[in-house]
Amino acid sequence: CNYKIIIGCGGTSYTNQVAIIDTNLTTLIPYNILSATNSYNDVCLMTLDNYGNCYFAMSGNIGAPFNNVMIKSSVSSLFPIIFNVSDGYNFIEGSSSILSSANGFNGMVSGSQFLYTYDGAVLKRWNLTTGAFINSVIVSSLSGYWGGLTTDGCDNIYVGCDSTIKVYDDLLNFRTSVSLPDVVSDVKADKNNIIYACGIGFVAAVDITEAPDCPCITSCFVSTPCDTIISPPLPVPTPLPGNVNTELFIPNIFSPNEDNENSLFKVIAIGYENYHIEIYDRWGIKVFESNDANLHWNGKVDNTKQDVPDGTYYHILSIRKQMDIEEKHKGFLMLTR
Repeated sequence: CNYKIIIGCGGTSYTNQVAIIDTNLTTLIPYNILSATNSYNDVCLMTLDNYGNCYFAMSGNIGAPFNNVMIKSSVSSLFPIIFNVSDGYNFIEGSSSILSSANGFNGMVSGSQFLYTYDGAVLKRWNLTTGAFINSVIVSSLSGYWGGLTTDGCDNIYVGCDSTIKVYDDLLNFRTSVSLPDVVSDVKADKNNIIYACGIGFVAAVDITEAPDCPCITSCFVSTPCDTIISPPLPVPTPLPGNVNTELFIPNIFSPNEDNENSLFKVIAIGYENYHIEIYDRWGIKVFESNDANLHWNGKVDNTKQDVPDGTYYHILSIRKQMDIEEKHKGFLMLTR
């Protein structure tokens, strides 16, 4: 590990485009990796690969010599440049209009074999070694309105487009899409089945293995097949420090299949008060809420007769130890029948 933070930057008074700062945030070293003589070009896209390299794309500016170029450098030094190619986009350096400018855009990611870039309209695939353009696909007709680009361990590609996440394989063949509450601004893949997304008025966690017509994605996230997941017995709660004896246990999986074995999402909160829990599905829709620590979720909407589907859910638990401040506990739980 290099223990470095790579910063894409720019400015009105300096010719530097990037900088390195140590993880203790004590020393910042700027670099003019383009050997520019003016301050006209800002970094608008940036990513790292798993081989010790960093990739940057520059926005355009009137009269600037390095408009919309993409470069590769070593993380260890950032200079000299490994390649410098045109990215073919039309990012324009900062103004007040998001539709025409980009001082920063979530649209570059390195997979295990290829580099991918995205401007909200066109997704492109590049050679990691040479920067040679390989192919592209039109995702939408509008650039700059939405964003977000990430990849998993198998180079499946996930892009934010309007109010959806669109999924492509490593060759940019469309696979499927997942709907979200509103326009997406960023997406990030997690190794535990989850794609995190944020946008206008929402933050969401999507279990992408449940996406339709995309069964092979499961193996890119999960180390064991889904049918090997077994609902474990509830462990003995661990006492927490405090003025009174307290016990708190929040399970992360339950199986409401009416076999009376781990069939309730049962939070154990002994010695606490002001109990309040909310549970949301992957679309951010509330499926359960309670102020009663003895009322446990049975896997149905508001504990009625309507089953919710198997999958990943998100809980927010607010509690307070006696004579203490309120605590918030947030996390994911798996419902599997």
